[in-house]
Amino acid sequence: MNRILWWLCLFVAPAVLIALELFHPANFTGHPGMYQYLSHAQQHDAQYRALGYFGPDWWFTLHMIQTPMVGLVAIGLWLMVGSIGSRDGTPAMIAAWLARATVFIFVVYYTILDSIAGINLGRTIVVLQDMAADGRLSPAQFDGVVLLLDTLWSDRFVGGFGSLISHIGSWAALAASIFIAAALLLSRRAGLPTWR
Repeated sequence: MNRILWWLCLFVAPAVLIALELFHPANFTGHPGMYQYLSHAQQHDAQYRALGYFGPDWWFTLHMIQTPMVGLVAIGLWLMVGSIGSRDGTPAMIAAWLARATVFIFVVYYTILDSIAGINLGRTIVVLQDMAADGRLSPAQFDGVVLLLDTLWSDRFVGGFGSLISHIGSWAALAASIFIAAALLLSRRAGLPTWR
């Protein structure tokens, strides 16, 4: 079972994430704007750092797949330091516990980010477009919802980029990487690369 978990969490899930991220655009907030970009399919444009974008249903689907993959990666990272304990020495044990704590913070905040700026936003755009097409929203109401979505996307606390939750998740991922490397080195389960 452990071997299956290792392969699933540290090979399959990262491979799925790599494939997804090829079609996860970025750099569209300022121009043309979040709603303007995400509301319909887009051809490849290097400026948006993706091979292409398939529309708001894809934004929803991408994050529905991405979120559990991030969870599996977090389990894999936890497994990497799972057996490090007191017999490996106090510094290794402390690094392992700090790694576990930062992996936990990473997975919590990335789940929050993907839930708000991915899953919820994708479905909200689809529902908004359906309501506008059915005539249940006036043009002024539609514009008001778009303004709200664009404003939330840029919000400093819960926005899709540069927000408190995105920064906490990113810094926790970096810290987890450093603590995992330290724990593995200090416990002598990994060595420093040698240069010849």
